[in-house]
Amino acid sequence: MCAKQKSQPPADTRNLLLVGKTWYLRALVNGATIKQSLRTSSLPLAQSRRDDILRNLRAPRDERSLLKQVQRQLVGIAAEEEDAASRPDKGILLADAFERWERDPARRPCGQRQIDDHSSNWRRFLEWMHKRHPEVKYCRQMTRTIGREWAADMYAVARTTNTYNKWLTTVRYVFAVISEYDERIVNPMAGVRAKKEVDGVSKEPFTEDELRRIFASGDAAFRRLCAIGLYTTLRLSDAAALQWEAFSPRLEYLHARHGKTGSDASMRVPGPLREVLAETPAAERVGPVFPEYDGRGRCWLNQYVLRELEVAGIQTRREVEGLNGQRRVACVKGFHSFRHTAITMALAAGKTSAQVRRLAGHATEAMQRRYTHLDADDAGDAAEAIGKFW
Repeated sequence: MCAKQKSQPPADTRNLLLVGKTWYLRALVNGATIKQSLRTSSLPLAQSRRDDILRNLRAPRDERSLLKQVQRQLVGIAAEEEDAASRPDKGILLADAFERWERDPARRPCGQRQIDDHSSNWRRFLEWMHKRHPEVKYCRQMTRTIGREWAADMYAVARTTNTYNKWLTTVRYVFAVISEYDERIVNPMAGVRAKKEVDGVSKEPFTEDELRRIFASGDAAFRRLCAIGLYTTLRLSDAAALQWEAFSPRLEYLHARHGKTGSDASMRVPGPLREVLAETPAAERVGPVFPEYDGRGRCWLNQYVLRELEVAGIQTRREVEGLNGQRRVACVKGFHSFRHTAITMALAAGKTSAQVRRLAGHATEAMQRRYTHLDADDAGDAAEAIGKFW
């Protein structure tokens, strides 16, 4: 025969009353009946709150003071509930905005590295807000005046155009998404210009003469890095982190992703790049493509590339007048210029917009246009291609 199961002791519901799904405290204290919501549907939590309130009822001499204490506590609970019910909806907290953006399925596609960068930029923004505008707690309280103030302060401390643009872009992206949840939210970064627009400069493509000087470098690893940047459009950190295993054995195909956006960067390796890669003997094509740069950070890599470009006689920096008349030195040519060069050359050679977007990993044509540098001669060449009809 099966052993008789022990029955569970009944739940302690003394002084508790269940109304609908909510537990109430009901007790007789010094001749007065107390009935008050405990604001929970959980019996264990209701028991705990009941015990906290009625813990000293065993001492009759304290009943009068206890009654006053309980009444004060219950009045406080009621006042809190009444205040919460009457308080107008203030919308989304600034502290919760980034999580809303990250969860939103309609936000801009980002790789994990870019999400981490946005998270870091948002923390910087919240720290700045806590210091400069501690009274602002909700997204609805943000104004464009505060947005311009944030931009001006970040402009003063940013070391590069790219860093400044990232700080502004994060706040713009987050507010663009949460404004879809609350129509009373205004994007405070609307109308705030990016640094390259303020300075009138952005990364520029290399000329053919500059490319010849770059690939005349005696540093084989640097030539290989630049060739990958030019023909794959991978960003510096992605290119420097490549493994030989990403290439097929005969160097015919590359399997990779753009780390910033997570978009597919796989491609058939063009002949000129295959020629540069083949300079490394097949027996040595194991592990990192650039063991020389292994463990180096993005900052070191960027400075290393700029030094090598300057050794090749390429002017990488130019003094410009920026926000509020400040003079600063802007970086106009660097590793990212290989992306500008590749996109411009591919379009000028007649490749379709869809092909070039696939190569660069751009999500929109608007982004592609930012990387395209064509002039009046290019327009004339396009017009001549129409042909003659007389």
